Amino acid sequence: MTDEQYGDMSMLDLFRLEVDSQTRAMTDALLALEIDPRSAPHLESCMRGAHSLKGAARIVNLDSGVKIAHAMEDCLVSAQRGKLILTKAQVDLLLHGLDLLKQIADTPEDDSRQWSASSAAEADAFLLELEKSCSENVQPPGQPNITLPAVTPAEVPTEANASGGECRRRRPRVAPECRTPEPIP
Repeated sequence: MTDEQYGDMSMLDLFRLEVDSQTRAMTDALLALEIDPRSAPHLESCMRGAHSLKGAARIVNLDSGVKIAHAMEDCLVSAQRGKLILTKAQVDLLLHGLDLLKQIADTPEDDSRQWSASSAAEADAFLLELEKSCSENVQPPGQPNITLPAVTPAEVPTEANASGGECRRRRPRVAPECRTPEPIP
């Protein structure tokens, strides 16, 4: 598009372009986060996209869009800071948030305020669900963001001691999916 063509567009038209551009980029990054939820470049891309959409919605006075994008941004900032590890369910919620923003953007200008009124319940339900979901697996402050394998203690017999008696010691039993195979002699 040329500068002149951009000049002929309304602010809402520019918002629509921004939503279209950001939702495409964020969708790709969110799908990548399903595979690697700690990917710093993808978290950064999504957080910046949500921040951009929040500002764009604020410029055109679409409060529902501001609230949705802000909630998404908060969730992504928690993930960036290591306070939250995104689950597939949370990624699905964030994708749903993009769908809602797209619905807002695709609403004709004369109906945009009506969308806010008629879809307020859906937007509010999304906001509550995202807030609850993104606060569920938050790591305590100062704790590393590490998921450890399940470990249970087990008694394991060892070699005989010097007096001929049997020695026993306790050692953790690692969950089968975390064991490394023993080398074959």
